[in-house]
Amino acid sequence: MIVLPTITRRTVHDLNHEKRRYQLRICPPGFTAVPQDLTVEDRRFNRDINADLLLSGPKTKDQDSGKRKANFFTGLQPTRYADVYTGSIRSKGKGGKMSHSYLLARFTPDANTLTILYFPGFGGPYPNQRDKFVTEVIVRGLL
Repeated sequence: MIVLPTITRRTVHDLNHEKRRYQLRICPPGFTAVPQDLTVEDRRFNRDINADLLLSGPKTKDQDSGKRKANFFTGLQPTRYADVYTGSIRSKGKGGKMSHSYLLARFTPDANTLTILYFPGFGGPYPNQRDKFVTEVIVRGLL
């Protein structure tokens, strides 16, 4: 049996066809790690990422380099479940220390809704445990 992290956050986003972005509809109070607007795009624009799809938040100007970059960014790796993907987010925590969080993303078959199950501070299961982890989440009905 796989032990799931005790802290999870679930968000639901609806596709705004005009803006071509997923916009936040459901979010736990005070949870701000997942942006209100998300973009899903084909990886062809970033060959350095080992994934077919990219999930990112709005781009902001980096204070140090002046370049525009997304503070929320991950490649989406497919799982054996249709329309379910895994991802890993790196972010700066207290004192500038990098932290990792894991997420599972599920699209509805028509891709009009995106549900994210976010595991703050959890770097994700070991690669050989990923399938069991995703199965446990799906079986429990968490995503």
